[in-house]
Amino acid sequence: MFEPVSMIAGGIAGGVVGYALKDGSRQPQPVTWDDVIRRIESTKPQLIDVISLDATTARDKVVQEAVGDFILVEHYPSSVPFYIRLNDTNSEQYDLSKLQSISGPFVRFYISNVVGNGEVKLYVCRGVKLTPKLFGIEELANRLIYDVPMSFDGRGEVIWADNFEDNINKWQVTGTGSGYSATLSTDTCRNKAKSVKLVPGNLTGNKVAIARGLPRPIATTIGFEFSFAKAASPNPLEMHIGLFDGTNLHEAAFRYYDPTSTIQYKDSAGSWQDIATDVDLGSSKYLWNGLKLVADFDTNKYVRLIFNNRQFDLSLYALYESADSSQPYLDIGVDYTAASNSALAVYGDGVIATKES
Repeated sequence: MFEPVSMIAGGIAGGVVGYALKDGSRQPQPVTWDDVIRRIESTKPQLIDVISLDATTARDKVVQEAVGDFILVEHYPSSVPFYIRLNDTNSEQYDLSKLQSISGPFVRFYISNVVGNGEVKLYVCRGVKLTPKLFGIEELANRLIYDVPMSFDGRGEVIWADNFEDNINKWQVTGTGSGYSATLSTDTCRNKAKSVKLVPGNLTGNKVAIARGLPRPIATTIGFEFSFAKAASPNPLEMHIGLFDGTNLHEAAFRYYDPTSTIQYKDSAGSWQDIATDVDLGSSKYLWNGLKLVADFDTNKYVRLIFNNRQFDLSLYALYESADSSQPYLDIGVDYTAASNSALAVYGDGVIATKES
């Protein structure tokens, strides 16, 4: 998880890592790597303290006597913000919901919060620094629980995932016209044994859609990863991330249209705008293409789009917004619309919803 740099350097360089007075001698004696290990084993220094703060208890600058120089905010599933001040009640106040870590030094800190639900967990460190990437215990648990498919991007912490191995009931399946379907298929797959087969029907304008609703996350930057394969030139394929806040819908959406080799994003007016017009993909149900769309719902802007080996910076573009009084929740989904009177299928796999830093 971590190793002090000086110890690593000493171990690489050889046996001696420094000199110290020991064994009753008045002259500095060599200190070897084995000496360091035995010292650590005998004294068992406490380098990390874990402090959990329950939001059901209100606090007003309640002191936590903890000495350190770094705090990792590992998890923040709370309905109310927690505030922290280092060393003094009059020092600058930080909102923990907006931070992943805090650097000291400090000998104590003060916590304030109103009554709510959930908790915040702090890892108070002395002489070491942790990062979410290295200290991803909860992230590892999420990936095991959800049997997360292999990500071609690798960034972000998993909120929810599906590899389409067991059933389609996790998704709301809708469509327009007749003949549409969303079924699990063994025709092809990106991982394991199955994928979802989307068929829009055989009339122009018919559509099939799959959508998954999730609790509204505290994180404001959300990613949605999806892989697809096609046996022929497909109809327009769309994917979206929608955040309902109780008043408005904020939506990030992407569309791929193979006949014109075009990828597009939905702008703030709800119109499709070109991102690139040279995306030429092969036609094989065994050739899987990776997509990932990321949006920041705090700034109400796109962040990036990843399409196979290409990454597009979309941070200048605002999300689509419309009035909607639905209860707050997060929605991810894929739409597939017939552009001709033929029922061309597309296959999907490897869905991963993430919260991004």
